[in-house]
Amino acid sequence: MKKKILFRIRSMQMGGVPKVLIDIVRNLDPETFEPFIVTDLYQGELIDEIPGNIQVFSISHGRQEMSSLFPIRLVQLALRNLKVSIYRLFPILYRRKIDIIPDIEVAILHSSLREMLKSPFKNSRKVCWFHTDVKWHHTID
Repeated sequence: MKKKILFRIRSMQMGGVPKVLIDIVRNLDPETFEPFIVTDLYQGELIDEIPGNIQVFSISHGRQEMSSLFPIRLVQLALRNLKVSIYRLFPILYRRKIDIIPDIEVAILHSSLREMLKSPFKNSRKVCWFHTDVKWHHTID
């Protein structure tokens, strides 16, 4: 039986972490693992780099699907932020959005850790991926 792995990330905007995520899902053994990706926002240059066999779930649309008129775009951004906030407040909504029950959940960014810990999938193993130098921190002087 394949292990279902759910990766959480904010968006697939160009950067080191989304690139690492793509490398990870490309190199997972398809006989052993079945990866899924959950994004808060369906946006970013790297969204098209996700292999076609990987199912992607998104909470809200990205900027590329919004109006170019500033007042309308402002309202759309506010509604998008409200929608993402509602999912953070009521994580049970993820169960309705995602039609799988993962065996493993991975917060690929440390900012996704809080949502993962409040996950409605109580029996899944939780992993937090720190893609940073833990020795370097802004507040240490």
